[in-house]
Amino acid sequence: MNNAASSAIDREIVLQHLELANKHVAEGQKRIDAQLALVARLARDGHDTAQAQSLLRQFEETLALQLETRDRIVQELGESR
Repeated sequence: MNNAASSAIDREIVLQHLELANKHVAEGQKRIDAQLALVARLARDGHDTAQAQSLLRQFEETLALQLETRDRIVQELGESR
């Protein structure tokens, strides 16, 4: 396989990783949105929100990592031009 073909395949793999990373980011944001709604509902109804808020923080930390991963992939794509 020549370098051009290998480079095209490598770029396709990176694009697939980017697609997956974008999917993870979108799913993570949905989890955060749902958890925010749950925390608000629990608070409104007078329930303890400590565990729900703790889980929300974990979701937010995970999303931050997912965003970092996506950004690295985007950077890699920019460098492979």
